[in-house]
Amino acid sequence: MEGLTRSVKVNGTSPRGAFSSVYPYNLDKLVIHEVHMPALDLTLQASPWPTDRSGFPGVIREIYSEKDYYLALTTKRFPHAPFDAMIMAFGDNEKRSVHDLSTDGLNAVLRSGLAFIEFVQDPAVAVRYKLMEGHCCLIYNFDLTKDRENGMSNKRFHMHLNYWPSYTTLMKRPTTFANLSSVERVRLFDPLLFAGPGIVRDIIPVDTQVVMPCSWTVDEAIKFGLPIGSTFEIVGGWRTLQTERFAIWLQQVHESLANAYSNVRRELVQEPFEDPWSRPNLVPPDVRIKRIDAQPLSDDARKLLKYLAIPLQNLNPQLIQYLRSHKKLRIRHMSLQGLSYSVAFHPLGWGQDTKILVVVQLRLFTDIGGASLTYFPGFPLIRVQRNEGTLSASEIQTRVQFQTELADWLTR
Repeated sequence: MEGLTRSVKVNGTSPRGAFSSVYPYNLDKLVIHEVHMPALDLTLQASPWPTDRSGFPGVIREIYSEKDYYLALTTKRFPHAPFDAMIMAFGDNEKRSVHDLSTDGLNAVLRSGLAFIEFVQDPAVAVRYKLMEGHCCLIYNFDLTKDRENGMSNKRFHMHLNYWPSYTTLMKRPTTFANLSSVERVRLFDPLLFAGPGIVRDIIPVDTQVVMPCSWTVDEAIKFGLPIGSTFEIVGGWRTLQTERFAIWLQQVHESLANAYSNVRRELVQEPFEDPWSRPNLVPPDVRIKRIDAQPLSDDARKLLKYLAIPLQNLNPQLIQYLRSHKKLRIRHMSLQGLSYSVAFHPLGWGQDTKILVVVQLRLFTDIGGASLTYFPGFPLIRVQRNEGTLSASEIQTRVQFQTELADWLTR
């Protein structure tokens, strides 16, 4: 699904126009809560972590290796949470998705994620860093867009390990839909965020040995403070992350989404490929309808696909050239270059026995990744505003100590 949409006009607090049919009826009641996060010194002189042999600044420790790639624990220049880090894949051949990693490699990523959870919930660690009763999240993105802004600036596969102490989760700043600019509305309310669950319900495989699908609608998620997206409960909780079967399921999720995207895209566009700063021309709207009707999907999924596909318009070279110099307009009107999604792991409480949800969110326009548009229990959408000031010397010292202890924990 590529192209230029008609302008999304707003009347009062409800989106009107191009994608109005995919938005939930109670969107007006969906409040975005913001958490502001300061950044590290841009020179990284405040960080003791060296530049990696691949040239990436801020590698803390290598934790796993195979013939053509290795995994490392890294810091972040622009943190998403007071206590966070990443597991990133490095190698000569760039690994971009869970499908590019071997099952053993993905298992190593997931074991590290589980170890992070165990680390922040360890009583001594929790007391030392005042972590009790906060919220943790593991998340990774996939996006291959090479031209306009997108939610994954570094295309290497990486999993975010984020932890917000309770004092941070209590500092949420509410923002109503009516107070958002037109650009922010598109960034925060991507049409695929709302249409995606209904479309991929028939696509994402379900292995009931490791996950069970959750049945709530987007409207129910807004009403009851649940995650928005295609959501699954992990059978067996956090411990299931260390099983090979769960890793294989995540790889199957990527493969099914990639195949479905390729199939739909092939039916909607006239040319198979495009260079950066170009988009393929679309087939006429009546042809789109016929081809969507022929897709092996449910009636509801085909209806949602039509709501998304029909408003899309072609981008000619002159329009693209204009958008190249107008950031706000290209975020609103120029779609991402290909399949874009995030997978997040969210607990609904504290401790090893709480329910754990896997949330898959799709994207069509937004430049915000899953680590910056996240979830806290009871709050469907949390916007993490990064680069809000800089960390103090004492905050940096605490952060470095935390990451050093985490690296020791992961490699013990």
